[in-house]
Amino acid sequence: MMTLEQKMYNSRPRERKLATATVWCVAKSNLSDGALQGALDWVCGPLPDQGQVNCGPLQSGGACYDPNNVPSHTSWAFNAYFQSHNASDSACDFQGTGIQVTVDPSTSTCSFPGSIKEVNGTIANGTITPSPPGQFTPNAAAAGFEPQYFFSVSAAITFMTYLLT
Repeated sequence: MMTLEQKMYNSRPRERKLATATVWCVAKSNLSDGALQGALDWVCGPLPDQGQVNCGPLQSGGACYDPNNVPSHTSWAFNAYFQSHNASDSACDFQGTGIQVTVDPSTSTCSFPGSIKEVNGTIANGTITPSPPGQFTPNAAAAGFEPQYFFSVSAAITFMTYLLT
């Protein structure tokens, strides 16, 4: 027999819960310096059809100059662009050279700001892997069983047993 509370619970729409994570955008680690240099030039470029990120911190003497290599500089520039575009997924593509991560890439001298966002997918190994919308998987709550109901019924049975003895 289903109670009115259980019927109301079962009639509520269920939404898929999304994970919340702090995310950064960095250069993929398996790419050559040549593949990344073009993207770095675009992100730091001043023209209207370029990224227009102020890459001053990457210049000699800047807070993010060291380590002085293309992947590190590209990661900082990608993240600056990504954060300035509200951490949207499309702002971390860079023709397939960027990737969103959940591990802070900051160093002791160079800070990478992060954004907290809902992530539709799984978070594993520090990267976000998008997943397609899943099917609803029944669980105890979907069957009309929740701990609060269980404990209410248990308490009622215990109380009735106490009264009858």
